[in-house]
Amino acid sequence: MTVPLVAQGSKFGLHAIRPHQVVPLVRQAHARGVVWPVVKAVDNGGIAIDVKAIEPKTLTIVRFVNLQEDAAQGVPGWTPVDMRAHARRALDAVWLRINAQERAAADWIEPINEADPPGVEGWRAFGEYLKIVVDEGNQRGMKLALPAFNAGTPEWAEAQALVGTGVFGAIKAGGHILTIHEGVFGGDPVDKGFGQLIPGAPAVPGAGSLCFRYRYLYSLLAARDEVVPLVISEFYAGGSYQLPPADQVARFAWYDQQARQDPYVLAVLPFTIDPDDTWRASDYTYAYGAVLDYLVAEKDKPNATSLGNNATVTTQPPPPLPVDPPAPQPHPPAGTHRVTAMQLNIREFPWVGTVQPPLVGKLAQGAVITILGVYKPAGQSLGWGCLSPDGNQWVSMQWVAPLT
Repeated sequence: MTVPLVAQGSKFGLHAIRPHQVVPLVRQAHARGVVWPVVKAVDNGGIAIDVKAIEPKTLTIVRFVNLQEDAAQGVPGWTPVDMRAHARRALDAVWLRINAQERAAADWIEPINEADPPGVEGWRAFGEYLKIVVDEGNQRGMKLALPAFNAGTPEWAEAQALVGTGVFGAIKAGGHILTIHEGVFGGDPVDKGFGQLIPGAPAVPGAGSLCFRYRYLYSLLAARDEVVPLVISEFYAGGSYQLPPADQVARFAWYDQQARQDPYVLAVLPFTIDPDDTWRASDYTYAYGAVLDYLVAEKDKPNATSLGNNATVTTQPPPPLPVDPPAPQPHPPAGTHRVTAMQLNIREFPWVGTVQPPLVGKLAQGAVITILGVYKPAGQSLGWGCLSPDGNQWVSMQWVAPLT
């Protein structure tokens, strides 16, 4: 299949464990003229059918949990014969469990999850195993999403060993894609580790030890002309799943604005919506009304689309759209706060660490504004106030005062 680049709009999609809200969200997006780029379904091939019936443009990934083969346990000790047997079992555990209609609706099958073999030799063996998985998938007519790296893996030397096996050439030739897991946890700021080197790695623009760790790997793939499409199939934005929706979307937006600079990234799937009892504490479903508003607000904004043979990563955000200051009013408008600074900057997302948010507008002293919600990272006494329902306009609460 030919994988379309996401030429404009947000790359946020849906990771669903149980099918409660995923189909309504696909239907709502279609009604509002936007498309979730990718929907991933766990233990349910029928979701892919339902999604395609509503929005054929949405790409789908289907995964079935397989505790025996999921993480390729023991791969460093496997012979080539062992690898072939394990690969067949891993693929058949999904392929033989779904019917012809479900197979046709699934753009990719994800048969492996969070393998983390020990050391360089372990990752080299893992690469050899994945080549066999790809070969077995090709024989079945399967398109695969591989291998769902753990967040924080691989290390630089491990990535070199994996790439050196030629597995990404096989993935590219077969029309398969790469999936990884990334993000931050608990109350950590979403840009924790951004710009931080991983041990042994050269400096790679825009890479980090947590978010955008994949850019280290892609610096190797670009040099070999083996860049393959990428889905961040589980993304963790921190905030302990308890932030107000606007604040959660602000974290999502920071990652989205960066990921949209990498043409090979097809989608980012926050983990998760519609959880089962095991993942009840990891539920972003409550924020997805605001996420959909964000998709609508971003739908016409361009993304980077040029790969080339020597793909490089750019780290500057797209030019901000100007925001006109409020027109003078003969009487004070309704609002919640008044600007106390001589001139107050409006930024695209809160300033939570080392990344300076783009400037999207300014407010004059005395302007009356409505604060929809406040995001207050650890260590900040006042935090940032959200001005817009789509989460794209924020001001420092240090320079506003509540109306009395």
